[in-house]
Amino acid sequence: DAGKSLAPAHLAKILRQYPVPAGAVLGCLPRQLATVRMLDLPSTDPVEIADMMELQTGKLTPYSREEIVSDYKIVGPGRDGYTRVMLVIVQRSVLRSRFSLMEEAGVPLDVVTVGTEGVLAWLRKTQPAGSSRAAVAVLDVDAAFSDFAVMAENRLLFTRSILLGADHLQGEDGA
Repeated sequence: DAGKSLAPAHLAKILRQYPVPAGAVLGCLPRQLATVRMLDLPSTDPVEIADMMELQTGKLTPYSREEIVSDYKIVGPGRDGYTRVMLVIVQRSVLRSRFSLMEEAGVPLDVVTVGTEGVLAWLRKTQPAGSSRAAVAVLDVDAAFSDFAVMAENRLLFTRSILLGADHLQGEDGA
């Protein structure tokens, strides 16, 4: 919990000493704190996709619209006439609890993303488009959770948060 180890006033002091350029503050939310769904939508029209995402967001969350923040990203073409989309839904209370330190220090978050998108960006950087048709499975192990993703042709095909992390893999003596 960053809020307990770094006071907002201390962070603000650091950022006055070492200014951050505009547009450079990225908040990365751990995958397990978001609902991420990969969807194949029967359209390639961006306006139709936006409308479909509105409907899907309502269907895929038990919370009211006022309690959530959602966004989507087109991650690639689907089968003929379809588009592959990653939908992310997060409760506002989760965002407030995770990023209140930044807000209290007066640091605006320019972008908020989820760890899965970082894994996809890594794949695209390390394996240029068209370099391989083989699937790549990535297991991103954090202290308390892990994120499993399957990608092929620079597209995210599957993602799942696993409630097991490095802390769980240690023996009883901590080794």
